[in-house]
Amino acid sequence: MYRSESIARVLCERNAALYCRVASKDDVAAQWQEQTLRSFAGGQGFTNVSVYTDNGYSGLGLARPALNRLDRDIAAGLIDTVIVTELSRISRNYFELHEWINRIRSNEASLISVEDGITNDHFEKKDLLFHVYVKYLEGLNNQPA
Repeated sequence: MYRSESIARVLCERNAALYCRVASKDDVAAQWQEQTLRSFAGGQGFTNVSVYTDNGYSGLGLARPALNRLDRDIAAGLIDTVIVTELSRISRNYFELHEWINRIRSNEASLISVEDGITNDHFEKKDLLFHVYVKYLEGLNNQPA
């Protein structure tokens, strides 16, 4: 939750990108991600949202059509906040994820990961990358041998 209505109002006026990625082409899973993100964004008061979906693309690289378009829109100042269901939607490679987060931060964009519990507050506290790393390690520990 936000500390004051003025902070929430500023965030609502920002342009949010809802980024969805599914490794195997799966329209149902992609639609579920989009619905989850739309519900979250609406609940947080975001009104200006755009959807970027890479359906059937691996998370092991960053070369994906929708992610590339999102990157261009962030660099152009069209997107202020990126919302994902979980960090692995951006990348399953911690180093690429770290680089991507630094790149969007240099363009003054923020990241919200719904399932991972990473919000704009982590940007303000400057501990986002620590939380990203912890989530990455948790993911490694939960993978089958």
